[in-house]
Parts: sequence; C-alpha cells; structure tokens
Amino acid sequence: MQDENSSSNVKDVIEATTGLVQAVPIYEDLIQPAAREVGTALGTVAKAVNVVLAPISMMVWSYDSIKSYISTSVSKKLENVPTENIVPPNPVVAVPAIEALRYTGHDETLREMYANLLANAIDISTQENAHPSFVEIIKQLSPKEALLLKWLSEKEDYPEVCTAYSRQTIRSGWGHVNGWQSSGSEGLIKSRFVECCEDFTTDLDIDAALDNFRRLLILDVGKNSVQELRDSFVDLDSMSVSESLELEVRKDERLFFTSFGVKFVNTCVTNKI
Repeated sequence: MQDENSSSNVKDVIEATTGLVQAVPIYEDLIQPAAREVGTALGTVAKAVNVVLAPISMMVWSYDSIKSYISTSVSKKLENVPTENIVPPNPVVAVPAIEALRYTGHDETLREMYANLLANAIDISTQENAHPSFVEIIKQLSPKEALLLKWLSEKEDYPEVCTAYSRQTIRSGWGHVNGWQSSGSEGLIKSRFVECCEDFTTDLDIDAALDNFRRLLILDVGKNSVQELRDSFVDLDSMSVSESLELEVRKDERLFFTSFGVKFVNTCVTNKI
C-alpha cells in the first residue's frame, strides 16, 4: 500500500511539474505560414537560410516530448525517494529548466543534467541545493564540457583537480627555475590541467574549457608564494658551502572545485538515484 501511495504521489507531482510546460510560451516562428511567406519574399538567400534551419526546428522539443521525458526520466530518479519528500518544485527553477529542454532535449548529456536538477528540485531533502542559476550554467556548457565536468568529478582527488609548482633561485643576478614555467600568471596551472586531462578521450579544447569553468565559478585557482633569503648555499659544482646571498621563490597553485561548483556537480552532474 505504501508503494502504491508513493507511486501515486510521485505521479501527481510529476504531472503538476510537466503542467508548467503549458505555461511557457512556445515559439514556432520557423513553421508559421507568415514566416514562410516572408522567407519567400526575401529570395534565394532566405530560402537557403530556411533550408539550413529546417533541421533545427525539428530538434526543438514539443510539449508532448518534454512531458514524456520528464514523466519517465525524473520519475525514475525519484523512485527511491520517500513519499513524504516528494513536493512541488520551485517554479523559479522548474519553469526555466523545462523551457531549456525545448532546445537541448536532443542532447543526452545536457537533458540528463536538467533531469537531475528537476529531480533534486522535487525532493525536499535536496530542494535547497537546486539553485536557480544552475539552469543558466547548463545553458553555457557544451555537451563535451559537461562530460569533462563529470569525468573530473569522478576522479579520486575530487574536489581537487590538480596542482602545479615552480621554484626560482636567484644567485648574484642569475636565475635558476625548476618546475612548470609559464609565460603568464595563468600559464602554470593551465599547463598542468592540460596534462591531467590527457586521458579524457573526447576531443575538446581543454584550455578554453578551463576558462569557461572558471568564468562560471565552477573551478578556481588557489595560489601560494614563499620567499626565502639565505646567506649561504651549497655549490653543486664544487659541493662546497659558498658564503653568498641566495633568494629562493617557491610558487604553488592548486585547481579545485569551488563550493558552488561542488553543489552544481551534486545537483546536476551526478546522477540522482
């Protein structure tokens, strides 16, 4: 009996959630007769544009497609959630997420992220983690970047991503550098990040992906610098102690998921089961 009540409650909430789709305006300009007439009037170029845009219009999900997907996918993610935890989602989160599915439903990676977000928004135990900005973040990720985030979140050191270091020793005006060198302030950790992602098999501009993750505040860089001045050092050539000044500068950088990034991963990237 409890299972029947739970199933009924999930169904009621899911139907209420998918009902929000009807409140979201549907843009069908590409298939309206008026638009086709305008396209014809514009001539050959407009016709060519219509041809290349035609497949796009077919990728825009209808209300029935979204309702079917939410009813099956989100319900599946909530099947182990106690009945009392199933509550209506905050429209501030649910409506934009459903609207976004119209244009990303054809991509499995991105639609799963929206499904995870909606499922967490319906579960009262995780509802607070379903931040309204997460919809916009998903919109600004490519499918390959989303896969990279998932790959990084499954690494052993998560939420740490990678570390890099450099050491410079200055003796009487001559500098000796060890570690990763950079041509700019961000080159040190970027070089290391690219190395760490060598096993990521999907073709992606890793450098640009890192910039996007940092722009979205999913990842951040922590820096530490230590300077040590010594009045003697070991001369490696003669293996003797030389009486001279030596300045050693050590720089350490770490790339990590921010607390906001961890919440995004837990809510949208990690599959809710």
